[in-house]
Amino acid sequence: MIIKGNKQQHGFTLIELLVVISIIGLLSSVVLSSLNSAKAKARDAKRIAQLNEMRLALELYVDSYAYYPKCGTFTVCSSNGYAGDITNLDIKTAGYMSSIPVDPINTGSQYGYYYATGYKKIGTNIFTATGLNTDYIMAARLEVSSAPLVVTDLGARGWDNSNLNYLVGN
Repeated sequence: MIIKGNKQQHGFTLIELLVVISIIGLLSSVVLSSLNSAKAKARDAKRIAQLNEMRLALELYVDSYAYYPKCGTFTVCSSNGYAGDITNLDIKTAGYMSSIPVDPINTGSQYGYYYATGYKKIGTNIFTATGLNTDYIMAARLEVSSAPLVVTDLGARGWDNSNLNYLVGN
């Protein structure tokens, strides 16, 4: 409250307004950064769930046919244009999934789902080439994790994408 002579004027000074605006700005930036982190974790959870759904469909497929499917004529495929198109994976046409899921971001070579037959998971994020149609791997890039995939045989890599950091397989 500002007093001028005998009259009282109600209002805020410029300094008070600037302090309140800066506090609100600081709080909103903290909230927004927390929200972005939560969104990334939610997308990662969706990726893991979708890969597990695909894994279950692949296991049902191998129970029926005794081998893992190819993506049409390709042994390696992805959802974002690398090699074959993952939407052509035989688990869809055989009726084990109604549609093949795609990564929540699915842009460029960084985000997408990758599948390959003839490769085996031999550690948390380690795989090797076997050349057998009874082996497969699937991979994606998680936003929160940063451990890259490791291949034991560099001459026979399922795909050449160092951005991938989450691996599933048999």
